[in-house]
Amino acid sequence: KCAEILFQFENLLEKTPFFNSGNEMQITDMAIFPLIRQFIHVDRVGFFLFFKHLLNGISESIFLLFL
Repeated sequence: KCAEILFQFENLLEKTPFFNSGNEMQITDMAIFPLIRQFIHVDRVGFFLFFKHLLNGISESIFLLFL
């Protein structure tokens, strides 16, 4: 079930850089990190194979937090 949700997120991030469909990170983008982090811990290889947009979004979001 978790993979189904992550595939929905992945499809959304193919169209926009952030979950809120805008050009700036919002609380919704940060709030999803724990779910994504937990999935990475359960299936690291699967995550890196199937969720490239999520991975890029996480990397970009973390970078923006420290600007």
